[in-house]
Amino acid sequence: DVFSAGVVMYVALSSKLPFTCADVRTTLLRTLHCQAQLSKPRFGHISWSVLYVLEQLLTKQSEGRPEAAAALEALEVLRTPFAQSRSPSSSSTSPASTSSCSS
Repeated sequence: DVFSAGVVMYVALSSKLPFTCADVRTTLLRTLHCQAQLSKPRFGHISWSVLYVLEQLLTKQSEGRPEAAAALEALEVLRTPFAQSRSPSSSSTSPASTSSCSS
């Protein structure tokens, strides 16, 4: 499932789990109901295009996530030098930068 791939990608890029909490029950609830935080302090070094793909992979509803082949194709396209350039901080197409659930 591409959601799991998104979690692995999140960990690889940030060295943190996206929904971790003090106890297992709260971690499971956040995994089900909260968006992963893609904030600048944690992901400021990552291009907006990579973060956009990550955000799509971590979409809660399965019908809103890309198919595995489409996700792989998007990640392959991101390997090009043009796609790796960072966007201006004022970009309106950047992914959500805050979690929908409080810590």
